Amino acid sequence: MNKKLTVRIIAIIFITFIIFILPKSASASTLNLSPASGSVGLGGTISVRVNLNTAGEAVNGVTAILTYPADKLEVAGISYSGTFGIAAEGSYGGGAIRISRGNINTVSANVNLATITNRGKPPGSATVSFVGGSAVPRASDSSD
Repeated sequence: MNKKLTVRIIAIIFITFIIFILPKSASASTLNLSPASGSVGLGGTISVRVNLNTAGEAVNGVTAILTYPADKLEVAGISYSGTFGIAAEGSYGGGAIRISRGNINTVSANVNLATITNRGKPPGSATVSFVGGSAVPRASDSSD
């Protein structure tokens, strides 16, 4: 097994442990999209930033799960910021986007997690929304 694959497997296990195994607690951290709304023509593109505001809480992992109507939008690509150096997941297609990132050191700021470039399809209205499973656990909880 090569070193890069080993690091990815360890990162996935680490993020999965933080998000699913450790006790959940209320956190003031929020995920948001910017711009919150916009227009794109048929075949045109629009970029939307996925932002994380930790509200002063120290975090070292984040999972953002979003849905979109695949008949109205197509994800043309996703680029990631360097704030969270461990890439545990980054997939899209079929109306869903899954982004999971982690960092050895804690992050306590308002940061850009990723930028999603969407391509317009037939006319209509489309909503991109965060859904269940999105999480930003506090670093203090992961030490318990």
